[in-house]
Amino acid sequence: MDLNLRNDKLLALVGIDEIVPLKDVNISVASYSVQYGLSGFEGTHARPIFREGKWTIGMMHPDLNLKRLFWTAEGLGFELPKYDIEELVGGIMALMVASGYDTTEDGKILHNGKEYNMVYVRPFFVAKPVENIGLGVELEFEIITYLIPMNLYLGERAEKEGIRVWIPKIKRYLPFANLKASSNYPLSIKMKLKAKELGYDEALFLDDEDTIVEGSGENVGIIKGDILKTPPMVDEKGKPLALPGFTMQKIEIIAERMGMKVKREKITREEFLEADAAFLTGNAAGLVAINTAYFEDEEREYKIGDGVKNEKFRMLEEIYKGKIFKGDESFGKWFEYPEEWFNEEEMEMLRRVIERDGKLNLSNVGLRKKRKMVREKLRYF
Repeated sequence: MDLNLRNDKLLALVGIDEIVPLKDVNISVASYSVQYGLSGFEGTHARPIFREGKWTIGMMHPDLNLKRLFWTAEGLGFELPKYDIEELVGGIMALMVASGYDTTEDGKILHNGKEYNMVYVRPFFVAKPVENIGLGVELEFEIITYLIPMNLYLGERAEKEGIRVWIPKIKRYLPFANLKASSNYPLSIKMKLKAKELGYDEALFLDDEDTIVEGSGENVGIIKGDILKTPPMVDEKGKPLALPGFTMQKIEIIAERMGMKVKREKITREEFLEADAAFLTGNAAGLVAINTAYFEDEEREYKIGDGVKNEKFRMLEEIYKGKIFKGDESFGKWFEYPEEWFNEEEMEMLRRVIERDGKLNLSNVGLRKKRKMVREKLRYF
């Protein structure tokens, strides 16, 4: 990604009120997040949505991602500041407006004179520094959110043709596999880089029971006949397996509306190889088909299905990309829009203050606005 992260045009929300240049946000080396990996993060995105006859920016369920951020902290045994979720969402929506994101006439994101496919939204929590270096120290945390304009995570070819995955022989077992904890990701990063080095698009993991669990940063699913199967968050023995992904849960809703049966069960190697289709889901990745899989322990490459998108997958994809992204809310409300939070005068004021001062405090300008959000019930959250 051709992007300078120390660019004055990129902003961050610190806590619930302070919008500042991203380059001015610093994390101390004395933070336990730096020394011991005690942090967690989220990732949602904003994209152009064709709504009410025009393109506008919609941010995908930021409230759910923030709830999962708090849930991750709780799962790790930490307590975050008691921010109201809706006020946090309002702060992130203000951050989007103040950052100057817009849409083009042909449905692209426009930022600082360049066009992109989406805006990645990254809320995370970090520990404040303490005067200690031992374990068992009482810690305080802060939530920071920043926005990054980006193009398709796995590229144009992946969207059109599907992806090739590499399955390493090293098995993945993480004690907090169902949490979006930073400490979970070193193996994912290492194997993603190795996959790319070998000419594959993504890494996909087996667990110690030889079942398919997740990609390096995505949920995995298969389709066999009228059944969609994806690993559960926790197995029948209580072992954490996979992150409760929101994109996968939304795909499950679409599949059920199509008359398919959804199962949250382990996926064996044999089931994966015999599937009619396999796919990955994630906020950055979206919905992408898997057409080829290489198992390192077998030194063998397989085609999944017939190597192309099967009918059921294409139907899921058409609804996900062709209806949901065109403002169809019959499958639930997926997006929040700046104009639902602020009027034109307020949005112009946010942009004007940032342009003049380079930063702003939302409470000082009277924009700690809260909107009642209604979300359909998902399997998790």
